[in-house]
Amino acid sequence: MSTIPDDAFYNYPGCATLAGIIIPDRVTRIGDRAFSGCTSLTSVRFERANITLDDGIMPPVSSFIDGNNGLSLKTAYLSGGIGTYTRPNTTSSTWTKISN
Repeated sequence: MSTIPDDAFYNYPGCATLAGIIIPDRVTRIGDRAFSGCTSLTSVRFERANITLDDGIMPPVSSFIDGNNGLSLKTAYLSGGIGTYTRPNTTSSTWTKISN
């Protein structure tokens, strides 16, 4: 069992310019605000199904849980499972699965 802890990348140098991440298959949980501050994130690859995604993983506009203006990454992942998810730009909260 492996966890990306709460606030893992919060205020981490370079996080604001991070455009893509891969969540390896050994990760079983992603903590609160783990990617908070990673405002340029537009591509996320999950290599495991059924990861526990805590609330508030990223800032509200790009949140795993924010679905007010589109399909949140958390919602997309929970329905689509393993795969790569993208959003068209850094202000969009609509995530789309593009590959398995």
